[in-house]
Amino acid sequence: MSAELIIGVIGAAGTIGGTAAGIWYGRRSANIADRGLELAEAEHERRERERQARAKLDGAVECVNMEQREDGVLLTEGNSANVRLKITVTNSGEREAGRGIVEVDAPLGISDLGFRWSDGGGRELPEYAERAARIGDRNILSRQFDGIGRSVPQELYVTMPTSVPSDFPVVIRVRAEHADEPEPVSFPLRIEQKLR
Repeated sequence: MSAELIIGVIGAAGTIGGTAAGIWYGRRSANIADRGLELAEAEHERRERERQARAKLDGAVECVNMEQREDGVLLTEGNSANVRLKITVTNSGEREAGRGIVEVDAPLGISDLGFRWSDGGGRELPEYAERAARIGDRNILSRQFDGIGRSVPQELYVTMPTSVPSDFPVVIRVRAEHADEPEPVSFPLRIEQKLR
Protein backbone atom coordinates (compact mmCIF):
# COMPACT_ATOMS: atom_id res chain seq x y z
CA MET A 1 0.00 0.00 0.00
CA SER A 2 1.18 3.34 -0.80
CA ALA A 3 1.53 6.13 1.71
CA GLU A 4 -0.89 8.25 -0.24
CA LEU A 5 -3.59 5.59 0.03
CA ILE A 6 -3.04 5.20 3.78
CA ILE A 7 -3.24 8.96 4.29
CA GLY A 8 -6.40 9.05 2.17
CA VAL A 9 -8.03 6.25 4.21
CA ILE A 10 -7.05 7.94 7.48
CA GLY A 11 -8.38 11.26 6.19
CA ALA A 12 -11.66 9.65 5.09
CA ALA A 13 -11.98 7.89 8.46
CA GLY A 14 -11.35 11.20 10.24
CA THR A 15 -13.95 12.92 8.08
CA ILE A 16 -16.50 10.16 8.74
CA GLY A 17 -15.70 10.22 12.49
CA GLY A 18 -15.93 14.00 12.59
CA THR A 19 -19.23 13.94 10.73
CA ALA A 20 -20.61 11.26 13.07
CA ALA A 21 -19.46 13.22 16.13
CA GLY A 22 -20.99 16.38 14.69
CA ILE A 23 -24.29 14.59 14.13
CA TRP A 24 -24.22 13.05 17.64
CA TYR A 25 -23.34 16.32 19.37
CA GLY A 26 -25.81 18.19 17.20
CA ARG A 27 -28.58 15.78 18.18
CA ARG A 28 -27.58 15.99 21.82
CA SER A 29 -27.60 19.79 21.66
CA ALA A 30 -31.01 19.72 19.98
CA ASN A 31 -32.33 17.37 22.71
CA ILE A 32 -30.96 19.66 25.41
CA ALA A 33 -32.52 22.68 23.69
CA ASP A 34 -35.87 20.85 23.37
CA ARG A 35 -35.79 19.90 27.07
CA GLY A 36 -34.92 23.49 27.99
CA LEU A 37 -37.87 24.71 25.91
CA GLU A 38 -40.20 22.19 27.60
CA LEU A 39 -39.07 23.38 31.04
CA ALA A 40 -39.50 27.03 30.07
CA GLU A 41 -43.01 26.37 28.74
CA ALA A 42 -43.95 24.41 31.87
CA GLU A 43 -42.68 27.25 34.08
CA HIS A 44 -44.60 29.79 32.00
CA GLU A 45 -47.80 27.71 32.35
CA ARG A 46 -47.27 27.42 36.13
CA ARG A 47 -46.77 31.17 36.49
CA GLU A 48 -49.83 31.86 34.34
CA ARG A 49 -51.94 29.51 36.52
CA GLU A 50 -50.66 31.30 39.64
CA ARG A 51 -51.41 34.68 38.11
CA GLN A 52 -54.95 33.65 37.22
CA ALA A 53 -55.60 31.74 40.47
CA ARG A 54 -58.17 33.41 42.71
CA ALA A 55 -59.09 33.13 46.34
CA LYS A 56 -62.68 32.02 46.95
CA LEU A 57 -64.03 33.53 50.15
CA ASP A 58 -67.11 32.30 51.97
CA GLY A 59 -68.74 33.73 55.07
CA ALA A 60 -70.86 32.25 57.81
CA VAL A 61 -72.65 33.94 60.71
CA GLU A 62 -73.98 32.57 63.97
CA CYS A 63 -75.14 33.99 67.28
CA VAL A 64 -72.90 32.77 70.11
CA ASN A 65 -74.44 34.23 73.27
CA MET A 66 -78.17 33.54 73.14
CA GLU A 67 -80.45 30.55 73.25
CA GLN A 68 -81.87 29.68 69.84
CA ARG A 69 -85.03 27.81 68.94
CA GLU A 70 -85.14 25.30 66.08
CA ASP A 71 -86.75 27.92 63.83
CA GLY A 72 -83.74 30.22 64.33
CA VAL A 73 -85.44 32.72 66.70
CA LEU A 74 -83.13 33.94 69.45
CA LEU A 75 -84.56 34.06 72.98
CA THR A 76 -83.84 36.45 75.85
CA GLU A 77 -85.55 37.32 79.12
CA GLY A 78 -85.32 41.12 78.91
CA ASN A 79 -86.71 43.79 76.60
CA SER A 80 -83.24 44.52 75.20
CA ALA A 81 -80.24 42.39 74.30
CA ASN A 82 -76.58 42.61 73.37
CA VAL A 83 -76.34 40.16 70.49
CA ARG A 84 -72.89 38.72 69.77
CA LEU A 85 -72.36 37.33 66.29
CA LYS A 86 -69.44 35.17 65.22
CA ILE A 87 -68.43 35.80 61.61
CA THR A 88 -66.25 33.12 60.03
CA VAL A 89 -64.53 33.84 56.72
CA THR A 90 -62.93 30.90 54.91
CA ASN A 91 -60.89 30.66 51.73
CA SER A 92 -61.47 27.59 49.56
CA GLY A 93 -59.75 29.07 46.51
CA GLU A 94 -56.49 28.33 44.73
CA ARG A 95 -54.46 31.09 46.40
CA GLU A 96 -54.36 33.20 49.53
CA ALA A 97 -56.54 36.29 49.67
CA GLY A 98 -54.75 39.60 50.05
CA ARG A 99 -55.73 42.59 52.16
CA GLY A 100 -59.45 43.10 52.46
CA ILE A 101 -62.42 44.31 54.44
CA VAL A 102 -65.41 42.82 56.26
CA GLU A 103 -68.57 44.92 56.53
CA VAL A 104 -71.49 44.25 58.85
CA ASP A 105 -74.66 46.00 57.69
CA ALA A 106 -77.61 46.46 60.09
CA PRO A 107 -80.60 48.83 60.17
CA LEU A 108 -80.59 52.09 62.13
CA GLY A 109 -82.66 50.38 64.84
CA ILE A 110 -79.31 49.07 66.09
CA SER A 111 -77.58 51.72 68.20
CA ASP A 112 -74.44 52.77 66.36
CA LEU A 113 -72.91 53.63 69.75
CA GLY A 114 -72.80 50.02 70.97
CA PHE A 115 -72.43 48.35 67.56
CA ARG A 116 -68.75 47.33 67.69
CA TRP A 117 -66.12 44.66 67.13
CA SER A 118 -65.50 42.47 70.15
CA ASP A 119 -63.72 39.32 71.20
CA GLY A 120 -65.53 36.00 71.68
CA GLY A 121 -66.51 37.01 75.22
CA GLY A 122 -68.03 40.33 74.13
CA ARG A 123 -65.17 42.54 75.39
CA GLU A 124 -64.33 45.59 73.32
CA LEU A 125 -61.22 45.39 71.15
CA PRO A 126 -59.12 48.56 71.63
CA GLU A 127 -57.34 48.03 68.29
CA TYR A 128 -60.74 48.06 66.54
CA ALA A 129 -62.41 50.90 68.44
CA GLU A 130 -64.33 52.21 65.40
CA ARG A 131 -68.07 52.38 65.74
CA ALA A 132 -70.61 51.83 63.01
CA ALA A 133 -71.05 54.56 60.41
CA ARG A 134 -74.54 55.68 59.40
CA ILE A 135 -74.89 55.36 55.64
CA GLY A 136 -78.37 56.10 54.36
CA ASP A 137 -80.82 54.08 56.45
CA ARG A 138 -78.18 51.57 57.56
CA ASN A 139 -75.39 51.23 60.12
CA ILE A 140 -72.19 49.83 58.58
CA LEU A 141 -69.39 48.47 60.77
CA SER A 142 -66.20 47.67 58.85
CA ARG A 143 -62.87 46.07 59.68
CA GLN A 144 -59.79 45.55 57.54
CA PHE A 145 -57.70 42.38 57.53
CA ASP A 146 -54.25 41.56 56.16
CA GLY A 147 -55.18 38.37 54.33
CA ILE A 148 -56.90 35.02 54.59
CA GLY A 149 -54.95 31.82 53.96
CA ARG A 150 -56.39 28.71 52.39
CA SER A 151 -56.32 26.56 55.50
CA VAL A 152 -56.97 28.95 58.40
CA PRO A 153 -60.42 30.54 58.75
CA GLN A 154 -60.66 34.09 60.06
CA GLU A 155 -63.06 34.43 63.01
CA LEU A 156 -64.42 37.86 63.94
CA TYR A 157 -66.97 38.85 66.57
CA VAL A 158 -69.36 41.76 66.55
CA THR A 159 -71.61 42.94 69.41
CA MET A 160 -74.78 44.89 68.76
CA PRO A 161 -77.44 46.14 71.17
CA THR A 162 -81.05 45.80 70.07
CA SER A 163 -84.54 46.01 71.48
CA VAL A 164 -86.71 42.92 71.97
CA PRO A 165 -88.63 41.84 69.98
CA SER A 166 -86.61 42.47 66.80
CA ASP A 167 -86.73 41.03 63.31
CA PHE A 168 -84.30 42.29 60.67
CA PRO A 169 -81.46 41.00 58.49
CA VAL A 170 -77.80 41.55 59.30
CA VAL A 171 -75.80 41.45 56.06
CA ILE A 172 -72.11 40.54 55.93
CA ARG A 173 -69.94 41.53 52.96
CA VAL A 174 -66.32 40.47 52.41
CA ARG A 175 -63.94 41.85 49.79
CA ALA A 176 -60.23 41.11 49.35
CA GLU A 177 -57.40 41.42 46.87
CA HIS A 178 -56.92 38.36 44.62
CA ALA A 179 -60.39 37.08 45.54
CA ASP A 180 -63.67 36.83 43.73
CA GLU A 181 -66.26 38.84 45.63
CA PRO A 182 -68.61 36.40 47.36
CA GLU A 183 -72.34 36.88 47.65
CA PRO A 184 -73.29 38.80 50.81
CA VAL A 185 -74.34 36.60 53.72
CA SER A 186 -77.67 37.54 55.25
CA PHE A 187 -78.35 36.52 58.85
CA PRO A 188 -82.02 36.87 59.88
CA LEU A 189 -81.80 38.37 63.36
CA ARG A 190 -85.10 37.47 65.03
CA ILE A 191 -85.30 37.94 68.81
CA GLU A 192 -88.20 37.29 71.12
CA GLN A 193 -88.71 37.26 74.87
CA LYS A 194 -88.45 33.86 76.46
CA LEU A 195 -91.80 32.74 77.88
CA ARG A 196 -91.69 31.96 81.58
